[in-house]
Amino acid sequence: MRINHSSSIKQPKSASVAKPHSSDQAKPKHPKKPQDSFDPKPVDSAKGTSSGGKTQPAWVGNLTVQLSRGGPSSPKPLAGPITYDSWVRQRADSHKISFEVWQPGVTDFDNPNLWKQLDLEAHYSTGGGPEKVEHVALDTRSGNNARYTLDLGKLDPYGPQAGPTSLRGPQNVSLYFTVNGKRLDDAGKPISVVYSTN
Repeated sequence: MRINHSSSIKQPKSASVAKPHSSDQAKPKHPKKPQDSFDPKPVDSAKGTSSGGKTQPAWVGNLTVQLSRGGPSSPKPLAGPITYDSWVRQRADSHKISFEVWQPGVTDFDNPNLWKQLDLEAHYSTGGGPEKVEHVALDTRSGNNARYTLDLGKLDPYGPQAGPTSLRGPQNVSLYFTVNGKRLDDAGKPISVVYSTN
């Protein structure tokens, strides 16, 4: 029997695997925008955990200021330096700065453990002096956000809580907030609060 050497056994072709194109890559999904909020000012985009091991929130923003007397008034979005003068010190019944925090599964319901999961701090310095830290208290819920408020009177270098002082003239207090280590300030620079005796 003759064997035909010219004919060869054809090997099955290996199935080719299509390489994904850049356009085939899954596009990152943006987090759901928190309810009842202004467009947030730029904040630290770093994600992860703070030095204390707590998860940083998905979003912080809505910086508003309220300096008023005689009944409720609407807070106004932060727009440049805040002036805290004698009228505010002696007559205003509201002198506060507020902001909101959004973290899915943390701030979007009446969470009794919120105080354990979010660590809120105000970092401030008077006239370029040493930095001090003040706790920031929960104010209320706003939609899916938690709103926090700081009484600006606590930072007043001329206020009664400061005691006797040798300071003279306007004093600039630089301020920023952190939420589990995530920073919130005024578009990349500290919030400026100018305290005066005028």
